[in-house]
Amino acid sequence: MPPTGFEPVRCCEPGGDPECGGSSQVTADEGVLAREVAWKLGLDPGDRGRLADLAAVGIARLAWRDGPLEDWHAVPQRRISDSELMRANAAVTRAVRDLLVAEFPPPPWPRDAAGAEGDAERVLAEIAALLSTPGRRLPDGRTLEELAPAREDLMMFARHVQEHTRWWADLAAWHGLYEVLLVLACHAALR
Repeated sequence: MPPTGFEPVRCCEPGGDPECGGSSQVTADEGVLAREVAWKLGLDPGDRGRLADLAAVGIARLAWRDGPLEDWHAVPQRRISDSELMRANAAVTRAVRDLLVAEFPPPPWPRDAAGAEGDAERVLAEIAALLSTPGRRLPDGRTLEELAPAREDLMMFARHVQEHTRWWADLAAWHGLYEVLLVLACHAALR
């Protein structure tokens, strides 16, 4: 049964509930909203394969496609055609998905499957490297470096990718990688 969005949330304030011991820590099921949205979009949050599929689409869209690469695709630069970009997007999405699937245990995929210290940061750094390595070959045979209009553009692209993956790693440190991937999957499902 999908979550209702009304799961109990308990907040411990100093001087509040004596069972809290005066802690100001918030205890809640932080992913309730993301899981409810996932259910409404037709995504079972426990389906590891589908979550990896859609999270890879969200990652590829936000960190790879929607940034400097879009400028390289747009007129007047037109460094990559519509069909070449479509092939590159598909290849990037598959590579990210393969990395995600390789990093997580087989189903069931618990919320803390990548919960060990540094796992999220490491996985997202691997994704950043995968997306922004200058020598990586695109399906049309060019390298990312050859696609970039200039070295500065390549560096701007690498910063764009790294900003996204660092932001996701920071969020994962707070909420868990599963929650971040679930939000990215929801983003992809909305597109």
